[in-house]
Amino acid sequence: ASAASIIVTIGSEAAAIAAASPKHTDTPILHALLPASAVPPPTTADRTRTTAIVLDQPAARLVALLRLALPQTQTVALIAGPSSELAVDRVRAAAQDAGLKVRQSHIDNSDALFPALQHVLVEPAVLVTIPDAVVFNRYTVQNILLTTFRRRSPVLGFSAAYVRAGALLGLYSTPTQVGEDAADAVLDLIAGRPRPALSPPQRFEVGVNNTVARALGLELPTAESLMRELRRVEAD
Repeated sequence: ASAASIIVTIGSEAAAIAAASPKHTDTPILHALLPASAVPPPTTADRTRTTAIVLDQPAARLVALLRLALPQTQTVALIAGPSSELAVDRVRAAAQDAGLKVRQSHIDNSDALFPALQHVLVEPAVLVTIPDAVVFNRYTVQNILLTTFRRRSPVLGFSAAYVRAGALLGLYSTPTQVGEDAADAVLDLIAGRPRPALSPPQRFEVGVNNTVARALGLELPTAESLMRELRRVEAD
């Protein structure tokens, strides 16, 4: 069989397997549908030309959505876990650049979550969720959403499931959208066009939970109008 011209991996496990294989050191590899924290570190040699499209939304996009949906927001709450420190730091910097106050905590295990929530929500804020299995998982989601709701603090979630569960807003990319981004990247690689080592998804969705908005006494634009405005902001 002829050698592959490009290797495309889907998900964290496939990326790790491909990165560990010595057979494809000269073949470009595209990793997709994985968080930035799971992207395999580059090898010591440059023979492996790797690029990744990660699930993490860019910090500037998250802050821009907050500005569009909740212009009255003054404070952003952030909780970092073991795998999300860098991502949380980027969001903190983008929020501060936009003139927002930031309250931030770091936890190493889920037992520390509730004290961390109390710290970052000592005053009403928008909790921006950053993917981290220690902080945000199926066991902690209800505790997080109940605590934030009681403290009149909306949540910006990183998945459609988070919005359905009770997050006011969501910003995420679907597997189909990441697949379309990956197809664009493959065409770039075939054509010899340079690609960044790591890039966020270009396609994305915005979610709005209108039930939560009403309960918090908030009036939000529709998800469609927010998505349209967010794309316009990024195009400028």
